Amino acid sequence: MAWRNYYRHALPVIRRQVHPAHVLTVRYEDLVTDVNRELRRLCAFVGLEFEPGMLDPEAKQQHITSGNDMRMNRRAPIRLDATWRSALSPEQLAYFCRHAQALNRALGYD
Repeated sequence: MAWRNYYRHALPVIRRQVHPAHVLTVRYEDLVTDVNRELRRLCAFVGLEFEPGMLDPEAKQQHITSGNDMRMNRRAPIRLDATWRSALSPEQLAYFCRHAQALNRALGYD
C-alpha cells in the first residue's frame, strides 16, 4: 500500500509546513461528478479566470507527461469509476479497512 505510506508521511509535513489557506483538496469523486464546478474552484484557488474552453481538452494542443489512459483517448468521457466497490472481496475490503480506513477518513472519505 504505497499510496497509504506516501500520504501517512506527506500529510503531516504539509500540515506543518503549508498554511491551510494554501492547500486545496480535490477529491476524485468530486472532480469526475462535476468537472465544471471543481475546475472553477481550482481556478479560483490559483487565481486564474475560468474559461469554458478549459473543459474541452481537444481545444488546444496538450503536452501531457503522466496520467491515466484517458490521455490517449481524448474522446472518452470523464466518469466515475467505482468498480472497486463490487470488485473487492470481503477479505480485501476488511484488509483495506484495517490498514487505510483512518487515513481515508483524514482525507475526507467515510
